[in-house]
Amino acid sequence: MLIRFLFLTYILCNVITIYGQKQEKRQIVHPVYGIATEEIWYTVEGIPELKLVYTTDENYTKGQVAIGTMEYYHVNGTLKAKGPFVKVAQPTFNGVTEERLMIGNWNMYYEDGTLQSSYVYKENRVNGSFTTYHKNGKKAIEGFLKNGIPTGIMSTYFKNGQLHSKVKYKDGRLMNVQAFFDINGKALSHGTLNNGYGTFKMYNPDTAQLEEILTLEEGEEKQVEITYTQRDTITITEKKYKNKQGQIISIARLVAGKKDGKQEYYNAEGQLIETIVYSNGLKEGKHTKYNPDGTLYYEYSYVGGKRIGPFKNQLEGYRGELYALEEGTYGQDEKLHGTYIRYVQDKDEVISKDKNSASKKIIQKGAYKEGKKVGVWESFSLNGALLERKEYSENTNQKNFKKVYYADKITLKTLVEEDKAANIRIKKDYHDNGQLKKYRKYKNDKLEGLFTEYYRNGIIETEGEYWSDKRAGTWITYTKEGKIEEQMTYVGEGCPVETNVKFNYSRDGLLRSVITHSNLIEDPKEGGSYYYEFVQYQDFDDQGKIESLTSFRHPSSNTHVKVKEGMHQEYDLEESLVVKGFYKNDEKDGTWKSYHKNGELHQERYYQNGMPIGEWKTYNEKGKITHRKKY
Repeated sequence: MLIRFLFLTYILCNVITIYGQKQEKRQIVHPVYGIATEEIWYTVEGIPELKLVYTTDENYTKGQVAIGTMEYYHVNGTLKAKGPFVKVAQPTFNGVTEERLMIGNWNMYYEDGTLQSSYVYKENRVNGSFTTYHKNGKKAIEGFLKNGIPTGIMSTYFKNGQLHSKVKYKDGRLMNVQAFFDINGKALSHGTLNNGYGTFKMYNPDTAQLEEILTLEEGEEKQVEITYTQRDTITITEKKYKNKQGQIISIARLVAGKKDGKQEYYNAEGQLIETIVYSNGLKEGKHTKYNPDGTLYYEYSYVGGKRIGPFKNQLEGYRGELYALEEGTYGQDEKLHGTYIRYVQDKDEVISKDKNSASKKIIQKGAYKEGKKVGVWESFSLNGALLERKEYSENTNQKNFKKVYYADKITLKTLVEEDKAANIRIKKDYHDNGQLKKYRKYKNDKLEGLFTEYYRNGIIETEGEYWSDKRAGTWITYTKEGKIEEQMTYVGEGCPVETNVKFNYSRDGLLRSVITHSNLIEDPKEGGSYYYEFVQYQDFDDQGKIESLTSFRHPSSNTHVKVKEGMHQEYDLEESLVVKGFYKNDEKDGTWKSYHKNGELHQERYYQNGMPIGEWKTYNEKGKITHRKKY
């Protein structure tokens, strides 16, 4: 959101969390609530940091936990912010947590007591018209925010009260400038910004001096270096996009406003991770993406924006030391055509040499015609042994099969494909409505490879793999609506299940929780009996958005007893991370961090066995330290 240069330091969207050295709590007589509770937190120097006045009387709370007012103070003891709040109970998988939410009209003040800004809050977010002020009391900014995001017209003023700018926002993006003046009221050039694209000139609201010229695309600020190269009668525009540290994150090349030539993308380490070749705005040539280790992730060919020509794509599911690819060709109709192979290579050899020099082990080969398998297809083990051989004709009829029908002698009940030479049998069962019910493969009369079951509506019910008649790898079961219900990961071949993940949904199909059990260990008291040492809960709200992640450990085989241990995370209503940290033996341990709505670090705290240690820091939304405490 392009808001930093207009809002400067005026907005207090997330009021700081207070960790005072001293707290006082007492009952007082309140003009509205009657009897109310007053809580005050003080710094180590005895200066107030936060004051709460609230009631839990149901006549006022209207179903909430509490309602009242909050006051925050500067380090010199003067009022910093004041406004109403409501404390609400938030249900989670493990019970209920309570949270204070800013609501209603809030005022923020400078240290000298001058009004700094006025906002209207709804559940911790600014909603509605707002105004901020210079220290001399003159208006600085006025506009409208929806859920904390600038919307519509926003005006800024110089320190002398002169209107500086009137700009239009759309969904937090700066789109157009309607008026732009200097400190004396003379019309001033704002740059080239039009419909979210162009430059925007930044002037200091106090000195009226030009400070910076920003480049915007789609209404958002971009750190971009633009150069122009003339080739005959063609002008090539090259844009190097950079992060805040000045590191290149992508390079775009354009001709007449359209992508033309190689487009490049880089990761945070400055490594090239993707290239796409364009011509006149359409993909023309290779689209290549790389893994972090430099190996190829995929490479596709394009002609006139269509996927045509040879391709390579990395296969998933292989061990870390192996590198697997598939290769084939897309025809003019963008369907697979011609020779197709899958092979594995030694990853270290691929990295030290290159993907073409490293030796290959073919694990599957065959051919396509107009997107359909034709001819002989063969699959091989890693040691080269033939695992499966199938023959496809161009009309897709396969050889060596048996059919069993339901009583009507029309509806197919079971189809068995056999390859006696390879001693492989594929069996398919069908529901009486014609939908596939179950798929499994046998080798030497033992279940081997993919196993799948389906509901009558065609949705997968269960899928997994067998190795020599035993379950292996990851098995997943689904609901009739196609949502994951349970995921189990087996150790080696067969039991026990190393990891178990269960998904719980509301009646309307929204995800409410994910429970992950891991690190299966044997009970020392009962040989052959196992229990999961760790369990992790992910809770979601009634909109299906993640709320929190909490980790636990079972100290013994008594799984009714558990202590918090491991990662802990909390999220806001927009699924942005608010708090993260770690527990150890039911106590906070290590680094704990909280974040502002804009994703910037809010607080950084340190614990050891639940006790605060080290230096705690509080930051504003621009990353500047505003508060320090040492323990």
